[in-house]
Amino acid sequence: MVNHGVPEYVLKSVLKETSDFYDGTLIEERRQYERKSCSDKIRWELRKALEEYKKRMREVVHGLGKAISKTLGMEESFIEKAFKLESGFDVVALNYYPPNFKSKGSMGLPDHTDPGFFVSLIQDSHVHRVVVGNNKVKRISVATLHGPSLDAFVKPVSDFVDDDDHPSKYDGATYKQSLEATGYDEVDVQSSIQHFRTNNY
Repeated sequence: MVNHGVPEYVLKSVLKETSDFYDGTLIEERRQYERKSCSDKIRWELRKALEEYKKRMREVVHGLGKAISKTLGMEESFIEKAFKLESGFDVVALNYYPPNFKSKGSMGLPDHTDPGFFVSLIQDSHVHRVVVGNNKVKRISVATLHGPSLDAFVKPVSDFVDDDDHPSKYDGATYKQSLEATGYDEVDVQSSIQHFRTNNY
């Protein structure tokens, strides 16, 4: 995506702080930032970088929602309201691929489906795929799954379905129910769409 409006310094900051996060030489220095309880805020610089990145990407997601809504002939705020994007649920995955990593199997994620409304990916290399045994430099990528609010009820738009000629092929569900059907707490995530098919499919 180009012309997204996210400043270059925000993207570079996230990649740099992610790289530093995985830097083993900084472990001792980081101990001073360890949390005493699970409610403590993480004070690493990565946190600040991710907060700014998330804020900027949310603006992009809202813009995409408006553009898609208009393209569908709906009011501009249709997706934003239906998905409750103001309280959308995002998941961030920080990926680190070390240089010259030796593995007996493949390195990376298994086949999976990314849930949500929009997936953004930034990386420090234009080559997306890691070739095992041929990675001479470390690679960093940050993937973010931008989703609706967990309690948003997602269903086919009534303007596009009817009981006669175009019956709905899917039942509605909250985004949380969709994630639970997907197995979102597992690495090998598969699509949940078959769980919501109706008899009209």
